[in-house]
Amino acid sequence: MAGVPRPSTSPARATGAGTRAPTRPTPAGSPRPPLVDALAPLTLAGWLLLYFDAFDLLVSFPGSVKWLLFPGWCLGVLLLTPVERLRSITVQWSLVALVGVLATSLWWSIEPSMTFIRLRTDLPGLVLVLAVVATIPATKAVRTVATTSTAMAVWSLGISLALPVARVAEVGSGTDVGSQFGFRGSFIHKNLLGMFLIFGLCAVLVQPRGRDRTAAMAVHLVTILGTRSASVGGGLLIVGFVWLWISAIERQNSPRKRAFFLTASAVSAATGLMLVLGFLPTLLDLYDKDVTFSGRTIIWTESIRTIQDRPLLGYGLGAVWHDEASPVTADLQARIGFPAAHAHNGALDLVLQVGLVGLTMYTIAVLQTLRASARLTRRSETVAVGQWGILTVASLLLMSVAENIFLGPFLGLVAVIWVVTTRAHRAADPVASMRPSVRRRVPVTDG
Repeated sequence: MAGVPRPSTSPARATGAGTRAPTRPTPAGSPRPPLVDALAPLTLAGWLLLYFDAFDLLVSFPGSVKWLLFPGWCLGVLLLTPVERLRSITVQWSLVALVGVLATSLWWSIEPSMTFIRLRTDLPGLVLVLAVVATIPATKAVRTVATTSTAMAVWSLGISLALPVARVAEVGSGTDVGSQFGFRGSFIHKNLLGMFLIFGLCAVLVQPRGRDRTAAMAVHLVTILGTRSASVGGGLLIVGFVWLWISAIERQNSPRKRAFFLTASAVSAATGLMLVLGFLPTLLDLYDKDVTFSGRTIIWTESIRTIQDRPLLGYGLGAVWHDEASPVTADLQARIGFPAAHAHNGALDLVLQVGLVGLTMYTIAVLQTLRASARLTRRSETVAVGQWGILTVASLLLMSVAENIFLGPFLGLVAVIWVVTTRAHRAADPVASMRPSVRRRVPVTDG
């Protein structure tokens, strides 16, 4: 009938309003997301950049930033965190034992003042950032690592191309100082930049596929290869190998196929190792190295001899290498025959500082972290977090053969992985323990 308007399903017309009604009305009194939702990931990103000395080439922060200001920031974030989130904080007792060994090494250290400085610089920030990370959903924590690393890869590539000092590293000392090409961005050394980006690449690889992930992978690879670091190159190879290996295991749809694949993988790894050893001189020549790995084998030999005098407890955290006037360091350097900044091996450097006791505690902590990561690969909703943990720990262990990366921020990274993987497992476990009929009605989330 003329003059009678047709019925309309438009929300505005149905309610008589003159404007469009919101598609997702917000309930009255609905609380806003806590400020800590932004502050906690920002704290993790800040810890990565500050403790890995990401801008050390451009600015040198006072020591109080690490041992006072950053821990104070973490405490402030924890005070803003809702109580129910604080309940997710967990403790890894092997890590506590290792921290205890590091702290008590002050009593037997040959350089107590240096040990105290290391303890004050590393431990407060490490303990408190772990508490903050434990309140972040697992997938968000991994995404924060990926985003932070991608930003640093872009920055490092740009500044290395723009500034000559950011793509040349000094090698040697005294009258033998020379220069070597290699991107280092604003890091103090190209190896540190490369290792930082290797760890970041592990987080990027497990992100959802898409253009952003592809672009992030590309900038990581270009910058990593630009470092021209043999240690970092080895890390990149192990990341590629482990990633392909994990992806292939996922495609095996039966236990028998998985068992066969694991056996074939072991045989292939052994064959690949023999091929690498056969072509080792050629490979080293690409990075201007020799069969002593730039004198590393000499450093390893003399470090082992020094360890034999104090094998159980070592010489104290940070007590060797830093003071050339120290009798132990002076004797070690004299036997090596050239200046060495550290043991150039994670395990040897750790034993020098806190002995076989410390190495045992570290090994247990790493094995527990790998176990926690492996458990997550059994669930589709947590597989990415588990893969990130396995990739990162594997790359760290491989690069530790030539670099001392078991303590400091590298120990912190292992601890962060354990905290994140444990949080992911606990978030998923209540769902797994429910009856099947209930499980279908409950969405899976990591917190």
